[in-house]
Order: sequence, then C-alpha cells, then structure tokens
Amino acid sequence: MRNKTHIFFLVFFLAQLLSFAQSDSRGKRVEDLKKTVPELWYVDQKPPVDTTKKDTVDIKSEPYSGRETVFEPQNLENFFRFIQYLFFAVLAGAILYLVVKSKFSFGGFSNTNQKVNEEITESTKIERIEDLESVNFQTQIDKAEASQNYRLAIRVYYLWLIKNLSDAKFIDFQANKTNRQYCNEMSGSKYSLDFEECTKFYNFVWFGEFGISSADYQKIIAHYKKLIGRFL
Repeated sequence: MRNKTHIFFLVFFLAQLLSFAQSDSRGKRVEDLKKTVPELWYVDQKPPVDTTKKDTVDIKSEPYSGRETVFEPQNLENFFRFIQYLFFAVLAGAILYLVVKSKFSFGGFSNTNQKVNEEITESTKIERIEDLESVNFQTQIDKAEASQNYRLAIRVYYLWLIKNLSDAKFIDFQANKTNRQYCNEMSGSKYSLDFEECTKFYNFVWFGEFGISSADYQKIIAHYKKLIGRFL
C-alpha cells in the first residue's frame, strides 16, 4: 500500500516537472521569436477583445426606447373605424344614386326633360323612347276609340309597336329617324313583313290624314295586335 502511494506521488511530480519544462521551453521560443522578428512583439499577449461583437451584442440587448405609432392598438382601431365609415358612406351614396336615377327614369319626379303625361294627343312630340315609359297604351287606345278618333288610335298603336321593337333591340329609336329607316333596320328579321304592313297603314292614316270607318279600323288594328302580341 505504501509503495502505491510513493508511486502516485512520483508520477504526479514527474507530470508537474514535464509541464514546467514545456512551459519554460515555450517561453524561450516566444522570447526567441520576439528577438528575431520584431513584428511578433505581441505573441505572448492576450488576444484583443472583439469590440465589434461586444457592441453588436450590447446593441441587440439594449431595449428599444423609440415609440411605434403605426401599429399601436389605438391607431389600428381608429384606422379600421375610418375604413368602416368610408364603406358605409360609399354604400349609402350608391343606394341614393340608384333610387334617384330610378325615380327620374320612371316619372316619379319631374325632370328637366318633360315626360309624356300618360296621354298622347295629335300634337304630342316623342323625342326619346323613354318618353313612352309612363304611357298606358291600352287606356289611350280605348279613350281614342270611345271618341271615334281612329286616326289617333292608329298613332298610339304604332308608337306602342315602336316601343316594343326598341325594347327588343330590333330598332334603335331616334327622334330624327324616318319610318323607312326603321323598316330598313327590321329588314331580314322574322317580323320584317308584318312591320312593313303596319308602317304602311300608319303612313296612310296619320300622314295622309284620311278618315276611316270603324270597319276599316278593325281590319287595320288586327295587324297591330298580331305583331304587338308577340312581344307581350
């Protein structure tokens, strides 16, 4: 047992001696390098501190002292509230526009362009197809027939036909167009011949100012009823 202890201390002593010798040898080599190569004067000093790394770490670790304003909860709430108000304002404006437009289109309000007041007479001028929107054609025809004004009744029938053809996109109504131009627009359609016939009767009675009997009137309006009935 005692021999083992002696061996342990001997090994420890030799290890320390070897370490000292290596350290002394390293020190001599350093001194030799410093003497032979002056540029290596720093070889036995501690490595310099990496101040850049330290500063970078310090910068990252420092709390941000500025103040963010864009993404603060209060500002976000105000922003979304503004968007909400803007949306409802635009929606209300669109609804108001549509309501006013529909009222003006269908005669609910008076407009700078005078509408036909649900009555067509011999002197009524039709400037736009919209002027016929508020006309009850059948009522106007019944009224003209009751007073035996067959000439006016034929005119109302023809205007009724023109409106239906315009709504169906067979013709493009313009106040300065002639009836012959409408016939040309109808050319090639399946209603072309019937429309030609109705136009001929209208030109004869209205523009020719010929009086017709009740029997003749019934024969003429049969053509109108046939063609108008295809659009009703």
